[in-house]
Amino acid sequence: MLLSELDKPAVQDAVVALDPDGGASGGGGLQLLDRALKLVFMLREYERKVSLQELATALDISKSSVHRLLGTLTRLELVTRDATGRYQVGPKMKELSADVWTEADIRAVSLPHMERLRDICGETVSLHVLDGDTHVVVEQCESPHEVQWTRRVGRVYTLRRGANACALLAFFPQAEAQAILTRTRAASDSGAGPSIEELHRVRRAGYAMYARGGPVDGIAIAAPIFSRGQQPIGSLCVSGPLPRFDARAAERIASVLLQKTQLVSKAMGLRPTRTNTA
Repeated sequence: MLLSELDKPAVQDAVVALDPDGGASGGGGLQLLDRALKLVFMLREYERKVSLQELATALDISKSSVHRLLGTLTRLELVTRDATGRYQVGPKMKELSADVWTEADIRAVSLPHMERLRDICGETVSLHVLDGDTHVVVEQCESPHEVQWTRRVGRVYTLRRGANACALLAFFPQAEAQAILTRTRAASDSGAGPSIEELHRVRRAGYAMYARGGPVDGIAIAAPIFSRGQQPIGSLCVSGPLPRFDARAAERIASVLLQKTQLVSKAMGLRPTRTNTA
C-alpha cells in the first residue's frame, strides 16, 4: 500500500498524536511518522501476531521507543494488542487501505471466530474466499464428531450452486449476479443455478442454507463476509449430517453464524456493521 492511499485526516491525527509539538524540535514529527508507518507496514507483512521484542529487533529501535509508538497506534486503532501482549494490524488500518486485503488477513481474522463457532455448534466450519467466478476453501475447523462433513482446503467451487455460492451471489448487484450465472453455465453441469427470487430471499435472511444428498445427507449454512466497500469477499460455512440439523438447531446455528461473520466483516474494515435478522 502506498502512503498516498492513506486517509489524510487520519494521518494528520497520527502526526499530532505522535508529536504534539508539531516537530518544533527539528523534524522529529516526520521521523516519528516514518517509524510509525514502517511499524504498521511491517505488521501487515506478518501472518501472525508479533511481540514487542520482535518488532524492536526488526526495526533496530529500542523497545521503549517501539512501545510508545505502539501505544499511540493502538489508541488510533491502527494496531491492536491481545491479552498476551502481541500486536497485529487494527481495524482502522483496514479503512485507511480501502479494500486492500490478502488471503492471510482474512484467515488470521476469521480463525478464532471459526474455532469458537465450531465449539458452539459442534459442526465443521469452513472459510471460503472469492476468486473471480469461484470461491476457494482456505481454512477449515473440523467437527469433533466421528461422522462429519468436511471440505478439502484448496478446493475450488464455481459460484453457481450450494450455500456459499448463494450467500455470495445474493449480495452482488442483481445484474452482476446474473452475469456470473451466465458465464458459469457453460462450465457447469449443475443446472440453472439459483433464481433471482431465491437470491432475494437469501439477502433478506442474511444467510443461505443448502441440502446435499450422498453417502451421508448433509446441510450447509453459509453467510457472507464483507470488506469496507460493502462487497462480499468470502463466506463462513457450517456443515454437517442432516440428522443433527433439525429446525431448532439450524436456527441457532444461523444466528451464531451471522454474529461471527459480522465480527469478521468489522475486522476487515466494514463500517457500519451489517445487521441481518433471519
